[in-house]
Amino acid sequence: MSIPIRKLQALFGARLQENVRMANYTTSRVGGPALGLIALNTLDEMRETTAALWSLDIPFKLIGSGSNILVSDKGYPGIILLNHCHNIRINTHQDPPGVYAESGANLSNLARQRLARSFRSGVGWQRAGLGRRRGLWERRRVWL
Repeated sequence: MSIPIRKLQALFGARLQENVRMANYTTSRVGGPALGLIALNTLDEMRETTAALWSLDIPFKLIGSGSNILVSDKGYPGIILLNHCHNIRINTHQDPPGVYAESGANLSNLARQRLARSFRSGVGWQRAGLGRRRGLWERRRVWL
């Protein structure tokens, strides 16, 4: 499959980084080049970018901090979307209090913010609820 790099450059401009060494984006510091990388800072950017890539039938992978992935030394022949959508909002003015966390939010940051706002139930949820759910704390390996 041939990827229309000129079309991607026109769509994403300076947001598109080309031939990016994936070793710079994994905690294991291994991985060859990806065809391109786009950092996503808002959920709207994520929606627009994924919709555009889907419509062009361009392969992509969404990654976070890079701690649970291993990338081949051959690299990835598509676009890597780097998820920087990590906003957390806590609404204590409703009953029960509500939490909004974007897909890239760090769970330990979420727990600290809940504790800082006296969400005593939030700490129990963090300790008991996630601890019992199989797979949430287990490391998963994603091969690119």
